[in-house]
Amino acid sequence: VVLSRIPAFLSAIHRAESEQRGFLLTSETRFLDGFRVAATEVDRHLAQLSDLTVDNTTQSKFVEKLFTLANKRMDLMEKALEKGRDVSIEAALKIVQGAQPEQIMADMHRLVSEMSAEEERLLQLRDGDAYQSARNTTLLLIVGFMLIVISAAAAIRQMVFDFRNHRAAEETIREANARLTTQTGILNAVLQSISDGVIVADVAGRFIIWNPAA
Repeated sequence: VVLSRIPAFLSAIHRAESEQRGFLLTSETRFLDGFRVAATEVDRHLAQLSDLTVDNTTQSKFVEKLFTLANKRMDLMEKALEKGRDVSIEAALKIVQGAQPEQIMADMHRLVSEMSAEEERLLQLRDGDAYQSARNTTLLLIVGFMLIVISAAAAIRQMVFDFRNHRAAEETIREANARLTTQTGILNAVLQSISDGVIVADVAGRFIIWNPAA
C-alpha cells in the first residue's frame, strides 16, 4: 500500500507545479484553483503515508523528512504565486528558476527512492516469513506421521509378545499391518510432495526414510 501512495504523492506535487506554471504564464485564476486542489492532495497523501508507516520507525523517519521537503516546496510555490499576482511575473520567475526548488525536488526524489527500496525489502521479508511458516507446518506433519508409524510398529512388536493365542495374535497383527501400510502410504505421499530434502535415521545411524529431494 505504501508503494502505491508514493507515486500518488509525487503526482500531486508535479500537478501543483504545473498549475503554478499555468498561472505565471497566463495569469488566469483557474490555475490558482487547480493549485489549491493539488496542494490539498499533497497534504492528504502525506497524511496517508504517515498513517501507513506509524508502526515502522525507519519509514516514519522517511515520511517526516518528506513532510519537511514537501512543505518547503509548497511554500516556494506559494511565494512565487504571490509575487506573480501582487508584484510581477519577473519577480515570480526568479523564485521558480532559482536553485532551491530544483534541489528540493532532487532531495525529494532521492528520499522517495529510499522509501521504495525499504518497502520492497520489507515485502521480501514478509514473503520469506510466510514461506518459512508453511515449511515448518509441513515438517510438523511429517513428524506427526512418523510418530504414528513408529507407534504402530511398536504395537505390533508388543502384540507378538503379549498374545498367547497364536490365531488371535495373527489376526491382530494382520489388522495392525494393514493400518501401518495405510499410514506409511500417507507418509510417503507427503514426503514425495516436499521440495526440501528429508532424511530420517534410526538410533544406529542407518537411513530408514528419505525423499527424492534428499
